[in-house]
Amino acid sequence: MTAEEKIEILKRQKELEGVSAIAELLNAGSAYKEKHINSIANDIKQTGISFEHVNFTYKKEDGQVLHDINLEIPPGTVTALVGPSGSGKSTIAQLLAGFYPVTDGRIAIAVSLMMDKEILLFDEPTSGLDYKNMLLCADFLKKLRDKGKIVIVVSHDEEFIDCCCDEIYRLS
Repeated sequence: MTAEEKIEILKRQKELEGVSAIAELLNAGSAYKEKHINSIANDIKQTGISFEHVNFTYKKEDGQVLHDINLEIPPGTVTALVGPSGSGKSTIAQLLAGFYPVTDGRIAIAVSLMMDKEILLFDEPTSGLDYKNMLLCADFLKKLRDKGKIVIVVSHDEEFIDCCCDEIYRLS
């Protein structure tokens, strides 16, 4: 088995773990959902998103995926999460979507408002797009920003990031 095949298998394994977490969340009782909603801030339109000393581990034997992450994402911005593969970009997006609870720290967002799509997460939105369509995608994200939405982009496409992102958080 080649290294590329092993990487592809690991990617698929993480995707299946994400699907499993979504199913678990959907099947969770109202007590879990209420506890989750009550543990976060009330007004995302005013405060945005705050990660304060956030740590995350998928499985204890794998070690921490995120360690002491601190970032502020104000409302009305397009924010890029960039970094090499495996640095935690997609994990941060999954934590924001509520697919996993953080291991340690606090994420301040209001899930009730998130249901009205105040937070929009895009993971590699320009993958496979030509230059013209990449520019259309960038313009679309800027329009969402101008409506006061919080837009978070996970991307390796530096040209795309330069076209539309107001904030950049580099993970290592």
